Amino acid sequence: MNAMSGPRTQADRDAVTVEIMFAVVTGALLAALLFFVCASPALFGDLGRAAEKTWLKGAAITATVGFAARSSRSCGGCRTSGTADVLPR
Repeated sequence: MNAMSGPRTQADRDAVTVEIMFAVVTGALLAALLFFVCASPALFGDLGRAAEKTWLKGAAITATVGFAARSSRSCGGCRTSGTADVLPR
């Protein structure tokens, strides 16, 4: 329903909940993948302690940005048009 046409139905609220959970889960999976890929030189390589810390810090930042980007992109399409059948792009 539109914001001006009254309260949302249970189906609309359920659809938004599913979309939010989809965004969070896919964002977490992307963050884990990005962290593993970016931290793999530190985890499997023979680097010094300072280099390992730098790689891990960079991996954490990359994973955080990836999670935020994926979640905001997924939730950015959370527009309900009055029916619960509409999914975000």
